Amino acid sequence: MRQLMCQNKLKLRLTGRQIVRQQYRRAENAERQRGAAAFGHTDPRVAQKAEPIKQRVDGRLRQNAPGVYGSDPLWLEREPTVEEVEASLSKWDLNSMDEVVFCGYGEPAERLKDLLEVAAWLKKNYTVKTRINTNGLADLIWGEPTAPWLEGKIDAVSISLNAIDAEEYLRLTRSKFGIGSYDAMLKYTHECTKYVPTVMMTVVDQVTTPEEQESARKICEKLGATLRVRPFES
Repeated sequence: MRQLMCQNKLKLRLTGRQIVRQQYRRAENAERQRGAAAFGHTDPRVAQKAEPIKQRVDGRLRQNAPGVYGSDPLWLEREPTVEEVEASLSKWDLNSMDEVVFCGYGEPAERLKDLLEVAAWLKKNYTVKTRINTNGLADLIWGEPTAPWLEGKIDAVSISLNAIDAEEYLRLTRSKFGIGSYDAMLKYTHECTKYVPTVMMTVVDQVTTPEEQESARKICEKLGATLRVRPFES
């Protein structure tokens, strides 16, 4: 597991063998050697679970380097257990943080049940809010509707829109689920609005035109989500 802290949020990675976020403070060596590395920064605190990568989005940080901003390599050597994640998180002053964000080089939804077990533990023991950064393909990964699972455990979901039509989406993401991935992602976004207080979709500024961003905004409005235009990271 990798943990990063930025803007008073803790980002937590449980899947994929990597993690990406700004690093400003190194964790103790012993903690890193146990497979859980913590990083402090000025953004939200993030604890991530990462799983196998089902998509390869062009221009993503994970394709360019094993770490970010001078950090140690962020790929996980192994995937942590729920108990290991909770033990590691318990060392932080979580009630002083704004958010715990589940994200990663891989897709957090690959371990959605484990992720939600950790989220339920957080809700039981702390006041910190929870967020998932995801590609929105959880229903395809699990073969059933998954948005209802988030109710009461997740406060916000951020979904990568990536494109404004199915063909461009598939070209960019190369999703293993094929052309149907785009519609599945849109449906998942709409379903999340029924169970999660805050649902947003994201596009990247330098790879989308103002016209595409406006189209993305209209898509979000139709689904009941809000649009966030993210800065390009290289």
